[in-house]
Amino acid sequence: MTTTAFDFKIEGRIGKYFYFQLLDEYGNPVAGKNVSIGFSGRIYNRTSNETGWAKLQINLKYSGYYTFAVNFGGDDEYAAAFDVAAINVTIQTPKLTTSSKTYKASAKTKKLTATFKSYKGTPIPSKKITFTINGKKYTAKTNKKGVATVKVSLSKKGTYKFTASFAGDRTYKKVTKSAKLTIK
Repeated sequence: MTTTAFDFKIEGRIGKYFYFQLLDEYGNPVAGKNVSIGFSGRIYNRTSNETGWAKLQINLKYSGYYTFAVNFGGDDEYAAAFDVAAINVTIQTPKLTTSSKTYKASAKTKKLTATFKSYKGTPIPSKKITFTINGKKYTAKTNKKGVATVKVSLSKKGTYKFTASFAGDRTYKKVTKSAKLTIK
């Protein structure tokens, strides 16, 4: 199984489901039985449905390979069964947007902004965005709306290309966008 990393504190519980089926020795579904799933030091208990299936929602923030241990302890009717499954959590491709700005040379404050959102469009707060313009770097953290804002100190008339970038982490891929700052 493969799923995408995301921060459920930002996006809620939206992860894919890990499905597993409990079958008897003849391949017939076993319904209404308790099954335990061990993952990351916790045990999750589920009950198989009428077709032997049960599921566990996967909400993982960090990319990587994870192992799930699935156990049916057995009962008077069926022998115990144990299996291990691997889940690959891939890094998320976020959306970073910025736009060109125009200021008069006499303007005291010149700001650049960028908006950082998840692939689902949810604003991502508290992430460092680096702006590079005219060889100088400025950094800001995104606010609760996913917006990072920096003040730049340029007064010479002209058009300057700038980039806004997020360096990447275990949840979100590196992303860079560019635009122009015009000073008239």
